[in-house]
Amino acid sequence: MKAGKFYLQTAVRHLWRGGSRNLIAFLCVVFGVMSLVSMNTLAQSIQQMLSLKPFELIGGDLTLDRVSENIISAQEEAGLQQAKEAGMISDYTLMDYSTSLAFHLPGSSQLIYPSYGMGVDPAKYPLAGNLTLASDGGQSLGQLLGKAGDIIITKDMALNENLKVGDQVMLSDLDYGNAVPAIITAIASDTPNHQGSKVYYSHQTAQLLMGSERTSNTVLVNSKDPDQAQTVLEEQGWRVFTAQNLANATEASQKTLAMAVNDIGLLGLLVGAIGIANTMQVLLNRRRKEVAIWKTLGYTTRDILNLFVLEAGILGITGSLAGVGLGVLLSKLITSLFSRVTTVLVISSPSGVVMVSGFVIGTVITVVFALWAIVSTIQISPSSFLRNEEISQAKRPLGKLVALAIFMAAVFLLVAAWVLKSFVVGIVVLIVSVLMLWVVGLVLLGLMRLVLKIFPMKHMPLAKIARNNLRKRSTSYMMAMIALFIGVVMLTLGAVITESGSNTVASLSALPTAENLAIYVPASQESAVKEALTSLGIPIGAVNHQVQVTQISFDKPIVNTLSPMVLGRATTDAYTLSGDAWNSRPDAAYLPAYIDIAVGDSLKVLTKSGETVSLTVAGTYTPVSDTNWPGSLDRVLVSEETAKLLGEPDSSQFYLTLDNDQFNDQMNQLQAALPQATFISMPDYQEHYLRVYSNLFWFIAVLAGLAVLAGLLLVANSVNLTMLERRFEIGVFKSIGYSQRQVLFTQVLEYGLMSLVVSIFAWFFIWAQVMIAKIALGDLSTLLVVKPQTGAAIVFLTVCLTAMVVVASCWNSTKISPVLTFNDRE
Repeated sequence: MKAGKFYLQTAVRHLWRGGSRNLIAFLCVVFGVMSLVSMNTLAQSIQQMLSLKPFELIGGDLTLDRVSENIISAQEEAGLQQAKEAGMISDYTLMDYSTSLAFHLPGSSQLIYPSYGMGVDPAKYPLAGNLTLASDGGQSLGQLLGKAGDIIITKDMALNENLKVGDQVMLSDLDYGNAVPAIITAIASDTPNHQGSKVYYSHQTAQLLMGSERTSNTVLVNSKDPDQAQTVLEEQGWRVFTAQNLANATEASQKTLAMAVNDIGLLGLLVGAIGIANTMQVLLNRRRKEVAIWKTLGYTTRDILNLFVLEAGILGITGSLAGVGLGVLLSKLITSLFSRVTTVLVISSPSGVVMVSGFVIGTVITVVFALWAIVSTIQISPSSFLRNEEISQAKRPLGKLVALAIFMAAVFLLVAAWVLKSFVVGIVVLIVSVLMLWVVGLVLLGLMRLVLKIFPMKHMPLAKIARNNLRKRSTSYMMAMIALFIGVVMLTLGAVITESGSNTVASLSALPTAENLAIYVPASQESAVKEALTSLGIPIGAVNHQVQVTQISFDKPIVNTLSPMVLGRATTDAYTLSGDAWNSRPDAAYLPAYIDIAVGDSLKVLTKSGETVSLTVAGTYTPVSDTNWPGSLDRVLVSEETAKLLGEPDSSQFYLTLDNDQFNDQMNQLQAALPQATFISMPDYQEHYLRVYSNLFWFIAVLAGLAVLAGLLLVANSVNLTMLERRFEIGVFKSIGYSQRQVLFTQVLEYGLMSLVVSIFAWFFIWAQVMIAKIALGDLSTLLVVKPQTGAAIVFLTVCLTAMVVVASCWNSTKISPVLTFNDRE
């Protein structure tokens, strides 16, 4: 038989007969490669979406808006045209940018809230980048947005909300309250800046939504000399953002995000590599006599090295193949969850380079980290094996092991440099990550030893055995403790985020006097709303009257511009005022508290009729409760008498408090009576944000699951090594009367106590961070919730999973008869 064939058959046979220990080694390879491929794929997907040319980030070389006004006037647009004719800018396009858009399907009260509304000129948009339409029927953008009410939505919204081309919706800009019947004409699979959660429509649709002829508030500009154009435009009252400055600002964050994701993958690979090294040490220690027999039969050290390397190679190949496949599937799941917590249109697209490199890296790492156990085993004299002597450090090939350790570190650093695309960055990131984990491990070890010191052991012999074993081998648990700690920290953090949001919504909904329904209608429909409310016996409640004006300007520049809307109210019971008393003067105006302007300053309001009315800042206002209704915050607040001086109301906003038990019935009746009105249910509005928290929790939970899985793999690895080292000790216990159940109990107690201490400390770590945040946030601290029962559930789950892994890993080893153990046989 040829040597190669013999080696292959022998290697496959030993791997097949290796049992649970080989399975653990296989799972370590799978885990390491899966972590590397999934995280590397996610990082590349993010980089593909974010690695744009500077002008693509904003859709042009420059983006403009007005310093003091919200809406771009005809005069200001004429100035842009003059700049184009003069050659200062090469082209421009106006946009109607909105962050207060909402729509619902006919017959449904559930509003859908896009992140961005984009009113565009189909003939010019986009100036840079591409708007890619997945379903356009061969029509141009101008044809798809040719009629008022035609809209295009991005594919993330279509998937999340189960929408398709041809669906009819009622579209509304909540800042203005006008409902417009709309139809989805296409789905956008990509946008110029790869941002999703967008709705595109024409300027004609924007005019219907706002009830005004002038609706544009943003300009995209191309220029041959952006720096010179910026200087001139700023002198003309434009606020200018350059594509290059934005690209410079986002570059660092993009690299940091990609590096952090890749670093997670590398740490997963490192965990797998450590597991491989430990497991191979266990496997080869059990085959020392076999190695001794081979040597006495004439096999050279090179022959045995080739055999064991071949075994490690087969293990690496099969484990890497499985790891690549699972990594691709995991990357799709993680990418999907990531896209739900951001507005970036991230597409999971595993590349052949990532998959092939993952396979090669997994195979190489398996062989390299297995070499430590192979070299330390095959270099020892066969007489030491056959006499069953304890192998001292002096008899081990120390020089070769040191060289091998350097080689292993060098190989892993090269892998890190390949993944992070920089040798220096790879070294720095890996060293810093390992040092941070080492510090965490030392803290956990110190805590574990403190617990063991004070742990009561009287009249508990089995617990005393477990404690003594933990004391002797506590350092061997370090990596498992670190992985479990990270997993529990991330799970607890996700739970805090989700429960804090849920608690806030629940507390608001429980208030009997809280406004829970808003109705936005054009002013012409106000009487119809009042009739519907009266017929159903619902108190009318507070009413806002919005007056749309042409422009609101201040005598001095302010950081935040205000929408060209004035809010007229009869009372201020929904707001807390600072400054002069309400109705203390006829020209009094109150601004949102975030506006940096002093009491007594003046502002000018240009009405639709062309009249300029001067108002005096009498103070600021903030909402009384946390129910911040959209379209009611960035307004100039005046009395109804003052509002009449500025023009007729354009829209009316009704804020109602419905009985929770009758809420759905009454809302459905109102919707049937007022089909053109926009209804905002506060529970649904808050649920919209809760879904974001929930998606964030599941994203964190998946990453936490990887950390917990790593910890459990290392626990299984440690248990197998323990069973080998303590097989004679276990044989003695069983020979003097201890049952398998009692031996199992000592192992479960040993590792369960480790898991319990680590999990409780992780929960208290997050609890301490939340307490610090509460002190820093002050009044906002009520939003943060740390529920002890949730922490207890996470701790219980972690301990139970650890116990199950321990039982599964040492079940067969504890069944072996003491006679076989004392004869050193399985």
